[in-house]
Amino acid sequence: MMPGNMTCEMLDPNAWIRVNKRIAKIIGIEEAILLSVHMSLYHQQDDNWDKKGVKYTISRKELEEQSFMPEKKQKLVEDRLIDNGFLIRTSEGLPRKNFYVVVEESIEKLMEEFEESFQTW
Repeated sequence: MMPGNMTCEMLDPNAWIRVNKRIAKIIGIEEAILLSVHMSLYHQQDDNWDKKGVKYTISRKELEEQSFMPEKKQKLVEDRLIDNGFLIRTSEGLPRKNFYVVVEESIEKLMEEFEESFQTW
């Protein structure tokens, strides 16, 4: 690979994972990484509104490519996000597919609580 191409590849926005440091501090880095991937997908699906918000699907392989987490780790971290109310997962269809909804209200509440605690320091 030529050096110029390597630089372009390194600067490619798809080669990076962006994580909100505040969220990572509160819920953990793995959860923040996976939530960041889900938030990105969530905001790409504006046309598919569901009763609870935007519903989208992603395969385990695609999720691994975007989060660098193996399938077993994804499931564990997803379960923690679901338990904490940040994510909703349903299985539908044949073959079964996982569909997700990001619970924006929970994330907004988390950020508000962080801001309030930060102001009291």
